[in-house]
Amino acid sequence: VQVGCARAARSLHADCVASLLRAPVLYFDSTPSGRLISRFSSDFTTADSALAQFGDNVLQFSATILAFFAVIALIIPWMLIAAVVIVALTAVQLVAVERSNREAKRLANTAMAPVLTDVAEAAEAAELLRHCAFTKWDDDEKEECEGEDEDEDSPLAEASVADGYAPRFVRERFDRHVDEFLRLNLVTNSLQSWSFQTSYFVSLFFSVSAAAAIVLQADRLSPAESALALNYAFALPYFLMFFSLNVLQVTAALTALERLLELLDLPHEPAWRVPSVDDHLPPRWPATVHGRKGGAIEFCGASLRYAPSLPPVVRRLSARIEGGERVGLCGRTGAGKSSLVAMLFRLVDAYEGCVRLGGVDIATMGLQTLRRHLAVIPQVPLLMDGSIRLNLDPFGAHSEQRLAEVFALLALPPSIRLDTVLGGGARGAAGLSAGQRQLLAFGRALLRDKLMVLVMDEPTANIDAETDARVQHTFVRGQLRGVTVLTVAHRLHTIADYDVVLVMEAGRLVEQGRPHELLRRSGSYLERMSAELGPRSRGRCEAEPPKR
Repeated sequence: VQVGCARAARSLHADCVASLLRAPVLYFDSTPSGRLISRFSSDFTTADSALAQFGDNVLQFSATILAFFAVIALIIPWMLIAAVVIVALTAVQLVAVERSNREAKRLANTAMAPVLTDVAEAAEAAELLRHCAFTKWDDDEKEECEGEDEDEDSPLAEASVADGYAPRFVRERFDRHVDEFLRLNLVTNSLQSWSFQTSYFVSLFFSVSAAAAIVLQADRLSPAESALALNYAFALPYFLMFFSLNVLQVTAALTALERLLELLDLPHEPAWRVPSVDDHLPPRWPATVHGRKGGAIEFCGASLRYAPSLPPVVRRLSARIEGGERVGLCGRTGAGKSSLVAMLFRLVDAYEGCVRLGGVDIATMGLQTLRRHLAVIPQVPLLMDGSIRLNLDPFGAHSEQRLAEVFALLALPPSIRLDTVLGGGARGAAGLSAGQRQLLAFGRALLRDKLMVLVMDEPTANIDAETDARVQHTFVRGQLRGVTVLTVAHRLHTIADYDVVLVMEAGRLVEQGRPHELLRRSGSYLERMSAELGPRSRGRCEAEPPKR
C-alpha cells in the first residue's frame, strides 16, 4: 500500500506541477500564495505518507478484527450474532462522525492557507515591518499594546516585544487566522476522540458478553478454548477503536487528495504548439526587413479586458511598429501600457481585434513559438537560487566562452563572478544591488539567440545616470541593435532618442510620433506630461534625435 501510494503521489505531483505551470497569469493574480504553498506542502505530505500509513493500518486492523470474530464464533457460535450487532453499531457511528469530520478537516485545510499567506507576506515585507516596528507610537497606544503582549503567546507577539512593537494589524490578522485554523482542528480532533471512545465501549460490551458466555458454558468448553476466546474477546476493543480512528484519518486525508485533484482542473493557457501554423511560418519569421532581426508588430483594433465582467483596459488600439524600431510606451498609471505588453505575450488574449507579429496573427500560433522570439526585462528581475551562470543560462544552452563574453559586457564588480552563488526570489540576491540585478536581466536577453522583440519595463529605474547611459549605448543601441524594442517609460529621458513614442490614456492610443516632435507640439499629451514632471525631464528629449 505504501509503495503504491508513493508512486501515485509522485505521478500526481508531476501532473499538478505541469498543470500549474500551464495556468494563466490571472490565476496566480487571484490565488493567494499561501493556498498554493498549502497544497504543495501539507496536502502532498498527507497524500504521500499519511494516507498510505493510515490506509495500511485500516487493512491490517480489518484483517485482525475479522480473525478475532472468526475464532470466537468457532468456539462460541451464538456470539456471531453479537459480532454482527457490534459491527453494525460501529459502522453507524463511523458514518455519522465521518461526514462531520470530513467537512471539518476540509475547512481546516482551507484555513491553513491564510496562515501561510501571512508568513509569506511578512517575509516579503520584512523591511517594511521592521521600519514600522520602530515607528514612534503615542503613549496610550503603546501601553495598550504592551498590555496585550503580556497575555499573547503568538510568535509575532513575542517578536513585537523584542523588536519594538510590531504593527498590530499584522499580529492581529495572523492571530485571527491561526485561531481559526486551530479551532477547526480542535473540532476534527474532538470528533475523532468521540469515535475512538465510542468504539471502545461498544467493543467492550462484546468482550463482557463473550466472558459471560464462557462462564455459562464452562462445562462444554475446554480450558484452552476458554482462555483463547477470552483473550481474543478482551483484545478486540483495542483493535476496534484504533480501526475506527484510522478510518476517520483516511477519510480526512482524502480531503487533501481532493484539493490536489482540483489543481488538475485549472484553466490552461492556449496550446504551446500549433503545428498547422508553427511549421508553415515564412522564412526568417518574424523578421520582415532584410538586415533587421526585429519583427514588425501591428495592433489591429485590439481590445483587452481581464474578465468578461470588467471594463476594457485597452480599447481598439491600432498601431504599427516597424521591425527594428525602438518604441517608447508612455502614459499615466492605469493608461494600459502593461496591458498592451500582456496582450503581446498572450498573457491575456484580445477579445476584439488582433495583434500581428511579422504579419502573422499571434492568436493562431503556439505560445512556445511566439514567446521564444520575445524577451522581457521587468522592473524587478527574478533571480533563481544558484550561481550567476545558472541565472544567465538555466538550460546550459551556451558555451563557456559565450557566457564569459556576455558577462564581461555587464561590467559587474570583480568580486562578482559567474560562479558566485545567489539567493533566489524577486527581492534578489544578497550582495547585489537593484541595478546589478537589472544588468543580469539584460545578460539573459543577450543570450536569447532567436530574440526578435525585447520589452523593457523601465529597466533603468534602479540604476544611476552613468549606468543608464552605458546600458542604452551597450545594449539597446549596441548588442541589441536591429531588435524591436518596446520600453514602458516612466522617465522621459530614457526614450529621448527612440524612433517612436506611443502615448496612451485610459486604454486608448492618443498620440504617436517622434519624442522631440511631440514635445515641441503645443498641447500634446507628451508635452503636458513633461511639463508636470518639470523642466529636467525634457532635457535631451527636445534635442534632435541622433542618427541611427
